[in-house]
Amino acid sequence: MTARILQMPRRHGDAPSSIYRMIWQAVRERRQIVFNYQGLPREACPLILGYSADAKEVVFAFQVGGRTSKGGKLPAWRCFYLTKISALTTREGEWREDDSHKQAQSCVHFVDVDANISDTLMRPQPLRFGSPELRAPRTKNRVTMRPPIF
Repeated sequence: MTARILQMPRRHGDAPSSIYRMIWQAVRERRQIVFNYQGLPREACPLILGYSADAKEVVFAFQVGGRTSKGGKLPAWRCFYLTKISALTTREGEWREDDSHKQAQSCVHFVDVDANISDTLMRPQPLRFGSPELRAPRTKNRVTMRPPIF
């Protein structure tokens, strides 16, 4: 018999998971995350963290290393559901976003923190699902990029 782990639907006001909190801090510090996802090693720069339309914790990240489930080319943009992440660590490393992130993403529906939107980086702690401070995703006309650091 195979055991299954069922995720209970997220309720209004549920506290973010410990994995969510680690990635939240990594986005704020522009640190890379290293983890296993669906049993495969991954290395990524997490850019946007929050909740999917169905209230699941998700991160939109630029995967720079490791493997992909379908053998896709890297680096590439990926959406990761936090319930499928294990063995998470953070590290210093080159922060990469690629020039292709000029279009709206559909992974994170309720945005808690975005590496390129300064007011989301100033919060003292992660937001709970249902918080009125969660933002809608950036649209093509509402992209706020940080200036390059020289």
